[in-house]
Amino acid sequence: MSSDIDWHEDESVVVKSVSAVAVYTNTRGELVIRQENSMEEDQVIIVPMEQAKAIEKAILAQYSDSIVQ
Repeated sequence: MSSDIDWHEDESVVVKSVSAVAVYTNTRGELVIRQENSMEEDQVIIVPMEQAKAIEKAILAQYSDSIVQ
């Protein structure tokens, strides 16, 4: 077996890398979705709490659509 692996294309890679995701409330009561980025600053999305249900519905709709396919 070769020691060179293309981590994005090689079919022997069965578990792809996933950056950690945190969801929490900040000191202003807003919903924060933050994704780890080891090379630069973390990616951060801040959503007013009154919009959290809309985000939840959109995520669940995308999830439902993706498992049907």
